[in-house]
Parts: sequence; structure tokens; C-alpha cells
Amino acid sequence: MLEHQPLKGSRILIAEDNAIQALDLKLSLQDAGAEVIGPARSAAEAIALARSNSLTCAILDVVLRRERVFRAAEFLKRRGVKIIFHTGSSDAQAFKRDWPEAQVVMKPAPRELLLQAVYAACAVQA
Repeated sequence: MLEHQPLKGSRILIAEDNAIQALDLKLSLQDAGAEVIGPARSAAEAIALARSNSLTCAILDVVLRRERVFRAAEFLKRRGVKIIFHTGSSDAQAFKRDWPEAQVVMKPAPRELLLQAVYAACAVQA
């Protein structure tokens, strides 16, 4: 475990249907001090976890088991949760247009790039 934990006190929802990516992300966030909620493997599961937990931010894979995650993203947005889309979609411009308040991190992304997006969403100086 790292001594420097810039995400201590943060509660972060992960919505990712790839088990290896979800585990890697979960361990990275926990090493940085975050409490991880999930991973949710569907939009419905992400909404259920968001209903029952207070959250600092959410990292959402855009496609979960062939279903788009935007219903969950809308729910999180209404709750005031910062959103990071973690996607392999090549249309980053559409995300920026349709979700100007969200961050978009393209897959495959180096771990540090994704963590920087989380730090920004949680307003943490790493």
C-alpha cells in the first residue's frame, strides 16, 4: 500500500464489464486511498450502486455488456457525481459535445493518465 494516498476519503464507482480491467483499476484506486464501489457490470447495476452509496466520482466504461451506459451517467449527473468516461470509442468529440462536464479517457490508457483524470474529478493534487 502506498503511503501517499491522494484519494483518501474519495468514494469512486467503477462501471466496467471486463473483469481484468476492473480489478486493475480497483487496485490502483485503492492504492491511492480511494474507497471503490463496484465494479458494476451493467448500467442497471451502476444505478443501483449509485442509489445506495454517496460518491465522489464515477469511472464508466461506455459499453457494458453491449448496453450503453448513458442512463447511468444521467442518473449520476443528476446526483452531482463527477463522471469519467473510460472508452474505446473513437468518437471522443461527440462525448465532449454531449457531456461537456465529463472527462473522457480513451482506452487503452496508461494507468497514470486515468488516475490524473480521477484526481481532477476529485479535485486532488497528486
